Amino acid sequence: MNILRELTLSHVELPGFRSLMETVQPNFKAISRATVKAKMLTQLQKMTAVIMADIAASNSRISFTSDIWTSNQNINYMAVAAQWITSGYKFNKKIISFRNLTGGHTGKDISTDFLGVVASTSKMMTLALDNASSNKVAVGHIIQHLQVEIKIKVHCTHLEFDSR
Repeated sequence: MNILRELTLSHVELPGFRSLMETVQPNFKAISRATVKAKMLTQLQKMTAVIMADIAASNSRISFTSDIWTSNQNINYMAVAAQWITSGYKFNKKIISFRNLTGGHTGKDISTDFLGVVASTSKMMTLALDNASSNKVAVGHIIQHLQVEIKIKVHCTHLEFDSR
């Protein structure tokens, strides 16, 4: 319910919510938003560790996609997804990061946050971003950081239609 309605974790502490839950389930034992957050973060860390271990164990190259946007609360977010094929030829795609973007939508901030997420750059095959000018700058910083130690193909998906 909280996710569908875009409610905060503090919603679980409101008297109306607690009253509703006690009516629905008399044995309901309320927990604080801090407990909910701690449990969610612990689970997230465990799941991320498993995904990153799978990526590290893979013999294939990894393709990455990333998207950046600003929420209705004016908070910048960046999501990074990884796609790879296992030795058994099974296609995997997982979100490996969803975080606040430090700084703003600048190329330097985007590249710094992206490189902070990507643990195994030696396996990177592709990086797909949208065609925002800041992403073009970010790609330049990422390539410069990698210093052509790996072969990387960067594809920018152009969301514009050719008017010709």
